[in-house]
Amino acid sequence: MNLIKKLHDELSDQLREFSFRLESLVGDEELDKQVRPKIRELLVVLDTLIEQLRKELLPFDGKTPTVFSIEIRQLISNLIDFAKELQGSERSKEIAGELKELLSLPKNFLESSKTKFKPEVALTTRERDVLKLLPQGLTAKEMALSLFLTEATIKSHLASLYRKLEVGNRVQAIAVAIEAGLIKSK
Repeated sequence: MNLIKKLHDELSDQLREFSFRLESLVGDEELDKQVRPKIRELLVVLDTLIEQLRKELLPFDGKTPTVFSIEIRQLISNLIDFAKELQGSERSKEIAGELKELLSLPKNFLESSKTKFKPEVALTTRERDVLKLLPQGLTAKEMALSLFLTEATIKSHLASLYRKLEVGNRVQAIAVAIEAGLIKSK
């Protein structure tokens, strides 16, 4: 369960950092005046998601744990949809891209709130080995030393894992893997 709390905290920290950058943009005179209200709206949803991540941990019933509640999944889906709608200047496109990257969880993962998420992927033995090391926060170099592989091989396995799990980073990969039962949450 500590791993899930750690994931919530890490995602919350990433979103808070993103939110701070957005807040500084609202006062930017170069920002398109039509984009400013959209950013303010985005900030409200971001703050709600951050607060929800900080305070919520679902009870563990002995089965594969749920990483995100229905409310969190819905907020993430809303933010992803919001990012798709954010058009305008280059700045707003950058904001949308960064938001999508932070929250690029598979659509079926976000919709799996009532059923167990099962990615339809076949991981190699080495990909599973790398996946099990992700929660430890090891660098690619440290993973390479642990598995007696090169750093380049680890990076290749990570890229393959992220692609197969349809995620963009370590936090997302761990969240998806926990719910899919690929790694344990303890």
